[in-house]
Amino acid sequence: MNFKFGHLKLQTCQDRSKFGWSFFSDRRQTHSKKQYRVSGKLTHNLSVEIKTQVNRHIFWITIFGRCKAYGYLDKESKNFYIGTDSLISTKDNNEYIATSSYRNRHRLIKNYGIPTNNYIKLKKDVKCRSAVAAARYVVGATVDLDLWKDASGRTLYDIYPEIFFR
Repeated sequence: MNFKFGHLKLQTCQDRSKFGWSFFSDRRQTHSKKQYRVSGKLTHNLSVEIKTQVNRHIFWITIFGRCKAYGYLDKESKNFYIGTDSLISTKDNNEYIATSSYRNRHRLIKNYGIPTNNYIKLKKDVKCRSAVAAARYVVGATVDLDLWKDASGRTLYDIYPEIFFR
């Protein structure tokens, strides 16, 4: 039984004494084949789950010298995610320091941030309860969700009017 997706191929094999599977990676750019093989006894019912990435509408906050971050909304859970490798601000505004969001932002930085020049780079997608919270974590100030804009300059209000309303 063979499964192929992209440049990866999953193959099941059966010989007289055992079942096993092999995982092949064939990248044409390097003209090399790598084979990873694990064998052992498997059940007769083999199930493979392949998750495809959902098309997400990407929004950006870009403030020169302060931050350059992207994020997306999970429509099912209504959570907003700040994307991997986003550059968030190292500075906090004075009025923002007194808020509970400030403590959450610094917990996020401690757990997922890597200091990079004048920014903090995120190691992985970070789940936030709302787009407003995500914007505040990115900028380090008390802001609203009007800062999140897509490539066309549209806001969350424009793209998701059933979720965000004024």
